[in-house]
Amino acid sequence: MTEQELEDWMRYVQTRYVRLDTDRQWSEHNPDNTTTLTWASYKHRVYAFIEGLLTELFTMLVLEKFIHADTSVTIIIKVSLG
Repeated sequence: MTEQELEDWMRYVQTRYVRLDTDRQWSEHNPDNTTTLTWASYKHRVYAFIEGLLTELFTMLVLEKFIHADTSVTIIIKVSLG
């Protein structure tokens, strides 16, 4: 086998893998076999399992921010009232 034959084979195998993997992923993310895939549909199929966790985390972060703000206000009121 020549160096060129080996290089050609490696290109062929790499290209084949990319095509097969792309086809596999497309069929997984697009089960209705439409010509386009919306972001909303993709996002739902990929991230839906963690959406609840993200919502919960976001809620915790917001609550933490509000609690910190409330605590700061309480401290300011205590210092002002002496």
